[in-house]
Amino acid sequence: METKLDATATVKGRLTTEDELVVEGTVDGDIQSTSLVTVVHGGRVTGKIRARDVEVAGVVEGDIWASRHVHLAPTGRIQGDVSAIQLRVDDGGVMQGRVLTEQAGGPGSKG
Repeated sequence: METKLDATATVKGRLTTEDELVVEGTVDGDIQSTSLVTVVHGGRVTGKIRARDVEVAGVVEGDIWASRHVHLAPTGRIQGDVSAIQLRVDDGGVMQGRVLTEQAGGPGSKG
């Protein structure tokens, strides 16, 4: 199942879900998901993201922790640290922060 915050939506506060989450609007707070979190081009998150997988084509101002993968698309921007088993950055993607990688099954990994 998928939950979508459309481009006109603004959420303030902590957001927790077990479903895939697509952010087209603005989230001012932390996101926690046991699934995939996608911040599309035009979407913005100001807060930490903790999820299984994270895709960023919009803007994330905060740390990202993924138990598996993080993908930074050409239009994406991350200002914060990223912790994941695998990080993929496409040409044009911008990241300001530290990258921390773990092996599958390592500390904190659930994937």
